[in-house]
This record gives sequence, C-alpha cells and structure tokens, in this order.
Amino acid sequence: MKTKVRCSTVAKDTALVRQKPKKNTESPVHSSATIITPTVLIATHLMMVIRLQHLLSRHKEQQHCEWKMKKQLRRISEYASEIMNIVRRKFQV
Repeated sequence: MKTKVRCSTVAKDTALVRQKPKKNTESPVHSSATIITPTVLIATHLMMVIRLQHLLSRHKEQQHCEWKMKKQLRRISEYASEIMNIVRRKFQV
C-alpha cells in the first residue's frame, strides 16, 4: 500500500495564516482562532513528517524525502514561533 502526502491542503492552510488579519472592531485582545490556526497547521505538518518518515524507510529517493521533512520541520518551527509571538503580545511577557 502506497502512502501519499498531499501538499495542496497544507498550502491552502498556509495561505490562510499568512493573510493579513482583518481589523477587529469588537476587542483589541487576540481571539483564540489566531492561536488555534497555527496549532492546527503544526499538527498537519507533524502528520506529514510522520508519513515522510514512514516513506523514508522504503523509498528509493531518500534525499528527496529528507528534504521534504526538513521543509515541514522548518514550517512547524515558524508556526510555533508565531504562536509564541501571539502569546507574548496577549500577555505582554
């Protein structure tokens, strides 16, 4: 059975996070959605890394899989730092 990694869903989610946030007139405090979205993306990328690790053991093109894994891990790091920035702003740490 062949495992397929789909990048289109991740690309759409990434585009949603990178959009400029709309001005919120209700409250200056960040909504929980600003933290949840990057968290969901981290989970998505972690799932892709797990799939790639599984493929890596059987795949002929190991360098390509390793490159994709590094790319996913880099994105996870970016989203984690984004979450930390939001938390710092919210709690003024």
